[in-house]
Amino acid sequence: MAADQTGDRGRPIFLGSGASADAEDLTLLGDLITAVGTRRVGTTDERIALDGVYLFEGLLWEDTTTNATYRWTGGGWRLWSAPAMAWTPQLAVAGLNMGTAGSLTGEYAISQGRVYASVRGRFSGIGMSWGDVRLVAPQPVRAPYSLSPHGIGMAKANDANGGNYMAPFSLVPDANGGQPTIRMDRVGDNANTASWSSSQPFNAAQGDSFSGEFTYPIQY
Repeated sequence: MAADQTGDRGRPIFLGSGASADAEDLTLLGDLITAVGTRRVGTTDERIALDGVYLFEGLLWEDTTTNATYRWTGGGWRLWSAPAMAWTPQLAVAGLNMGTAGSLTGEYAISQGRVYASVRGRFSGIGMSWGDVRLVAPQPVRAPYSLSPHGIGMAKANDANGGNYMAPFSLVPDANGGQPTIRMDRVGDNANTASWSSSQPFNAAQGDSFSGEFTYPIQY
């Protein structure tokens, strides 16, 4: 007999009142096994068009268009994992730039809801300016990380005025509740240790450079 009703997650319901239809029912069972599960594969268009009866919390979709994995959470698709990709970091401090001969490059991947990223920068040439080094985060940051300062990684920095030292990356909450930025502080420069209340940020000057890695949970 054909299914009389459809339940949660596309589950067929047989009321038992119809005539037997073994071939039809077995075909339906095969289709259901193929279509329903905790992980599906298809294009972005297919993912977006998926009938709501097949959507449930925790469903994973391998997107063949973007080569990323999405998770159905809180009524929408959220990025869950993605292969390593080039990242062009953006400086988040007004007036700060790397200079005409400077550079700022990066890469990041996503695994089970976390960003794993690397970044390197060099301040050089005319047109560069001083300033506290802050970068726009490559992906939205999950609370409580987005609500208070959190250390998320470390960089090796070359301060033209003080030599090489380790500089921690930290997430800085946005005062207006927007997306946080990533700040690089200096530690050990001139025997000072940076903290959130100190006046010892990494101030960029010509000849300064840095490279490092960081990780944080994304909003999904």
